[in-house]
Amino acid sequence: MNITLRRVMVVSMAAVFFASALGATLFVDDAYADTSIEITDSTGETITLDAPARNVITIGRGFTTTVAELGGKEKIVAYDSYSVGVATEYGITGENIGSPYQAAEDLVTKIISLRGGGIFDVEKDIVITDTSTYMLNDGKVRDLLTGQGFKVVSFGGDTYEDILGAVESIAKLIGKESSDVIVDMNEALDSAKEMAGSIAEEDRVTAIYVSESSGLLRVYNEGIAVSMIELAGGINVGYKSGVSTKYHVEEAADIVLLNPDIVLLDGNHSLTAEEFRDTVLEAPFINVVKLDKEWNNYCPAAAEGLRAISALMSDTYEHDDSYWDVNPIDYTVVGGIIAAILIIAVAGIFIMRRH
Repeated sequence: MNITLRRVMVVSMAAVFFASALGATLFVDDAYADTSIEITDSTGETITLDAPARNVITIGRGFTTTVAELGGKEKIVAYDSYSVGVATEYGITGENIGSPYQAAEDLVTKIISLRGGGIFDVEKDIVITDTSTYMLNDGKVRDLLTGQGFKVVSFGGDTYEDILGAVESIAKLIGKESSDVIVDMNEALDSAKEMAGSIAEEDRVTAIYVSESSGLLRVYNEGIAVSMIELAGGINVGYKSGVSTKYHVEEAADIVLLNPDIVLLDGNHSLTAEEFRDTVLEAPFINVVKLDKEWNNYCPAAAEGLRAISALMSDTYEHDDSYWDVNPIDYTVVGGIIAAILIIAVAGIFIMRRH
C-alpha cells in the first residue's frame, strides 16, 4: 500500500471516529452549553441551573413517567415507591426511596445519603415533587431538602395547560426541550381548541367528572378532567356554586338528576364503567366512560386523555359506539309507551264506572 493511500485511510478513519465522538457528545442532551437554565415552578419558586441536570430524583409517579418519556430515564437516580411500576416498565435503575406520605424524614435521609455517596450533586441536580401538603408544609419534604442545600421544583395545578407547563419545565431542566412529547402535547391542545370552536352552542355535550373516596361520590367543580371537558367544548353540569373546594359530595341519585350526556369516571375507581353505571348509578341510560389513570396526571399521557375527551365532546361520540357503554335512551319511544299506559288506565277506569 503506497504512503499516500495509507495517509488517506488514516485521515478518513480519524474523521469517522471524530464524527462519531462528536455525535455522541451532541446527543447526550439537547443543549449542554454554559448558558444557565431558569424556571419558575407552580409554587412561584425560581430554580436556576448552570446546565441541564445530569441526575434527577422524582417523587410522584407522573414525574417519573415524564422524565422517562422525555428520554431522560438514565438521569433518574432515585424515585418514590409509587413509581415502582414505572421504573419496571421503563427499565429505570435508580433507587426506590420509599413513600413521602408515611415518613418524610426517612425519605429525606435516603436522599441525603445519595449526596454523600457522590451520586447526587446539590448544585447541579434537581429533585422534582408535587405540591401536596406532604411536600410543602413546614417541616415536610421540601423544607427538609432545601435546608440541606438541595434544589427542589414542585409542580401542580388544575388544568391541562398546567400539566403541559410542568412537562415543558421538566424538559428544560433535563435538557430535552426538543422531545416529540412536547410537540404532541401542544398539538393535542391546539386540536381540542379547534374542534371545540366548531361545535354549535346547542350541540355542546354535557358531562361531569366523578371519583370516589371512602365510599363517598365526588363531583368536581374544577380540576384537570374538568379542564379537559371545557377545553374540548363540553359543559360541566357538575359545577355547583357556593362550594369552596374543588369537588362536592353527592348521592348517586343526584348525579342521575343532573342528566349528563356523559359521566367521566376516575381511572382509579375499583369498578368498571359498566359496573358503576349499573350498580352505583342504577341508570342504564347514562353513558359512563372510565378514564385511563395516566390521563388525569402530570405526564405526557394527558395528551391522549385530552384527545379522547375531545372526541367525546364533539360529534364523534354520537357516531362511534366504541365510546358508549350503552346506546342513549330513546325518549320518543319511552314517551309513547307511557302514553299508551295512560290510555289503557283511563279506559279501564271508564269501563269500571260503566259497570
